[in-house]
Amino acid sequence: MNLNRAFAFFALLIAANCHSAIAKDGQARLVKKTPKVTKSPNASPTVHCDVTNFVELEDAIIDGDGDIKLCSGKIKFEQQLDLSEKQLTFTCPNGGCVLDAESNSRFFEIHGGTSNISFDGITFKNGKISGNGYAGVSTQ
Repeated sequence: MNLNRAFAFFALLIAANCHSAIAKDGQARLVKKTPKVTKSPNASPTVHCDVTNFVELEDAIIDGDGDIKLCSGKIKFEQQLDLSEKQLTFTCPNGGCVLDAESNSRFFEIHGGTSNISFDGITFKNGKISGNGYAGVSTQ
């Protein structure tokens, strides 16, 4: 076996394993690989929400107690909702939740009995004031 051929064979073998190439002049050169571009994961993943409109909000309140997760965006109130005797937590896990009564009604009514209602991260806009209540809430 010719010594030059053996050298060339080993040089090719080493070049293949080291990501280098042999140029026509016989000199090995390092081949730079272009890194793959990947999309970075979302820093704040979207959390599942339960309610996107007034009808779904009304149904969630009627259906029972517990957590109600509002979806981002505006929910236009069509009428006042009764929260009496309810144990509810309203949250906006993805931010940007707005309850807007458009000055046509109060948001909620709570009367008699025991209720435990909390809101987290929700904006209230344009609640109507009427009677002896406060803007957006009637406490009879």
